[in-house]
Amino acid sequence: MSETASSSARRLGSGIVHITHRIEWGKNGYPSIPQEHTEGIARDARYWGLFQEMMKHNRNHSDAMLLTGHHADDQVETMLLRLSAGSSALGLAGTRRLRRWGMGSHCENGVGWYGEQGLDVWIGRPLLSVPKSRILDTCEANGLEYTIDPTNFQPDYALRNAIRDTLKVGVTDPFDPDFADRYIPSHASSLALINTLGQNFDPPISLATPVDNLRTIVTSLEQTLEQTEERIIAFLLEHATLDSQLGTATLPLSALQSLKDDEERKMLLYTITRYVSPAPWGDLRAELKRKKEKVKRLLEAVWEITPRAGQGPISITPGSGVLWKLRKGEWTVQRMMPPRQMTQIYTVDVTEKAREGGSILWDNRFSIRFLRPVHTNAKVLVRPSGPYFTPEVVIQDDGGHAILQLDTIRISFCRPLW
Repeated sequence: MSETASSSARRLGSGIVHITHRIEWGKNGYPSIPQEHTEGIARDARYWGLFQEMMKHNRNHSDAMLLTGHHADDQVETMLLRLSAGSSALGLAGTRRLRRWGMGSHCENGVGWYGEQGLDVWIGRPLLSVPKSRILDTCEANGLEYTIDPTNFQPDYALRNAIRDTLKVGVTDPFDPDFADRYIPSHASSLALINTLGQNFDPPISLATPVDNLRTIVTSLEQTLEQTEERIIAFLLEHATLDSQLGTATLPLSALQSLKDDEERKMLLYTITRYVSPAPWGDLRAELKRKKEKVKRLLEAVWEITPRAGQGPISITPGSGVLWKLRKGEWTVQRMMPPRQMTQIYTVDVTEKAREGGSILWDNRFSIRFLRPVHTNAKVLVRPSGPYFTPEVVIQDDGGHAILQLDTIRISFCRPLW
């Protein structure tokens, strides 16, 4: 595969640089060769390798973009895959054409972790409207070599492969006796769910729906998602108060009541929760894991609770480490205070970074940058402070703690709204 890519780069002329990055399992930060969950682990490893190469060749370490070759048929498969898991219309819209890379979804400094850098890097998918057949025809017409991964056509390898197989072979019922034993039981059950759950949408979706129609449906869902997101971002910029010092968002109850569409309401909940949550930005843990019961509970609280006269604050903790509090006609969304016995783990020794003049990401919410080296023999600590769980930097010595002067450090809330 690398030889084919290298040949194509040479044919396309100067300015196109081909780089081969090999995943060395068990070395250089990569895990050992996975024995299970191979598809997900291999995907994480590939993206992590791509990210490392991008950072190596991008001097500013920001505003870089990875363009991938995902196409219209990939979108159809993603839609059906998510449908089998019970996704709503927002989820069925498939993969985003443009999105932030995100902080990652694994332990800090391991494969799959990108931290604050991941917020300045983007992933673009310019071919999502183009069917795979047209891409192959273009390659053939222009003499461009391409490779085919044989595992993509093994139905037992992954549910996505089984979905791809049904579309290729024309299987409309995974339990049809004519296709007995073609799919493993777990895949057959998921494929059957597509036919069942797809009837809840307009137009209905099933394995019997022609592929061209499926492409049209997912394109329409994608456009609706983009329009919904644009409306919610505009709504928040107009009505919400975003406090970057405290990492909070405040929303007037009267403005929220103007939102009538359930999908718009869900999008607002996901967006605000992701903005405030201490979970990695871009990971589902920062968006209530998109769990229906959590979303339903929060929808009911925000849009159906009517405070009584003289009633005190109303609070709800739906998940993602976020607290929603209704008081005096406003919802304030803030980072939830962790249990007292866990607070100590958020006190971080940053002495080495302070002496070097480096920076750290704290609580996945705040970037702390030392503007110049701190010359001290004492410990430099970052610890939580106040009811909004914000960071303060202190110097600890035998005489106690002293808060570091603000002209030495810059503390900034680093989570973007979108």
